[in-house]
Amino acid sequence: MKSFILWFSLLFLMLGCGGYKIRPNMTAEERFAIAKKMFEHHDYFDAKTQFKIITLNNPGAPFVDDAQFYLAESHFHLKEYLLAADEYSRLIRLYPRSEWVDDAQYKIGLSYYKLSPKPSLDQSYTVKAIEHFQRFLEDFPNSKLVPEVEKC
Repeated sequence: MKSFILWFSLLFLMLGCGGYKIRPNMTAEERFAIAKKMFEHHDYFDAKTQFKIITLNNPGAPFVDDAQFYLAESHFHLKEYLLAADEYSRLIRLYPRSEWVDDAQYKIGLSYYKLSPKPSLDQSYTVKAIEHFQRFLEDFPNSKLVPEVEKC
């Protein structure tokens, strides 16, 4: 029985990261490449863990803004909209020159929009969505995402 539990535990650990080779001594670049593959394969839960490790341990890396964006995107795809909005806000605050800033501002509004309930309920999230979409339109009037905001 003891050996069965040991083998089952070992099997569980091996399958836990979907076949990705996660090592504690990986470089940030290696970890980012694996996290990106996880994300591309819709393994958002494991991807967000790896992106979080990158953002916490490598604040000066040239791709940390990418990791921050994909961390937020992972939360968004998992429908963790408040966490996504917070991570998009963090990207804007920490990396204001990132290529992802307009996408992040749009996604903050979209995150709150996704949380908006039916009209008879509290509309705090709806108001926040409108405020963030308005800020997006003011800050990025020529963005490719303007038509998406106008649809909302």
